[in-house]
Amino acid sequence: MSQFNPKIFSERLGTPRPAQRPPVLNRVDFGAFRPMQTARKTSFFLPVHYEKNYAYPLIVWLHTPGEDESQLMRVLPMISLRNYAAVAIRGAQLMFPNGALRPGFHWAAETYEEVLDTVLEAIDQARSRLNIASKRIYLVGSEDGGTMAQRLAFLHPHPFCGVASLDGAPPEDILLLERWRDLREVRFLYAVSRASKTCPADELCSHLGIMHSAGLDVTLRSYPTAGSLQIDMLRDVDRWIMGNIDSVLK
Repeated sequence: MSQFNPKIFSERLGTPRPAQRPPVLNRVDFGAFRPMQTARKTSFFLPVHYEKNYAYPLIVWLHTPGEDESQLMRVLPMISLRNYAAVAIRGAQLMFPNGALRPGFHWAAETYEEVLDTVLEAIDQARSRLNIASKRIYLVGSEDGGTMAQRLAFLHPHPFCGVASLDGAPPEDILLLERWRDLREVRFLYAVSRASKTCPADELCSHLGIMHSAGLDVTLRSYPTAGSLQIDMLRDVDRWIMGNIDSVLK
């Protein structure tokens, strides 16, 4: 068994190619963020210049702790408003040990099943509204949202083709490779800021070593400044997804 080397997973992401589009038919010229009725409050995004004959990748956004689904409106412009449809799921309200509510919304391991049900419901609704590419559904999460994104994919790989975790620590409450055969169909991007408090380097390297030994497709990107929502980090999410699509089309 080869020893894990983080450099194996470092990938140079060049300037993304424009998304391949069919001739313009029945376009919507302005993107729109709209609410979606699911078990949890959910935000839905219709891409700029939507073309119904083009099958769009779908981003499922899991927000930073303390935020809510409206964070999608601030994050998606730094990824792309043209390349993707998107949905964003609200986390849960959690309490401090003294019983007071924590501000904002959060992700907890014990809410996994409810989150999964809401994510699958949101995906089905997005498919009913737009032309969504069924094999291009990506989970993208920030910090604890990235941890939840990993948990969803490790425990329920279908229908996800990729996971991008932005400063999200590996989940410690599950067997990572219980579904390893199915996980070989899922690509993983770990975007990590240096000196990250939410995703310690030694913990992540151990996690990636296990994934590497199972033959999973993993890319690691590191960034010199702190923070899970850096512009370069989010732009790399776009390049990584579009690069995956380009590699399939070739």
